[in-house]
Amino acid sequence: MPTKNITDVLVSAQRDPRAADAIGDVISDKLRLLLDELATLRAENNMQAIKISKLESDFQKANSRVDDLEAYTRRENLVVSGLPVESYTEASSNTDQDGRGESSESTEKSLLKLFNDQLKVNVFPADISVAHRLRKRNSALHQPQDP
Repeated sequence: MPTKNITDVLVSAQRDPRAADAIGDVISDKLRLLLDELATLRAENNMQAIKISKLESDFQKANSRVDDLEAYTRRENLVVSGLPVESYTEASSNTDQDGRGESSESTEKSLLKLFNDQLKVNVFPADISVAHRLRKRNSALHQPQDP
């Protein structure tokens, strides 16, 4: 009895309507499962997209509130650039890791001198609640001016 090639067997099976129906049913079942899984994944993807959109919106609102609060806390702040440093002691006194120091008496005196003597604006020590120097972005310490 001659042995048949697997290809010949499959070709002849395709001609048999029962085999074609069985193969079609198997393919149909697999395709249906894949289509169901695809629909589930699309629905899940849409839900995730909605969540992401809501989170982005909430983040923008929270960020806006933080900006508003930061602006509110700075409402009475005055930043003076270029205020001369009178001495090395003033330059190095009370400076912490953030570049902000405690309220400095010498910094306050420099401000009063600037406003009262040079700008002719009446400012009193009671008008200043806190005065400290900020570290320059690229400098470890403030450099005093040459006399």
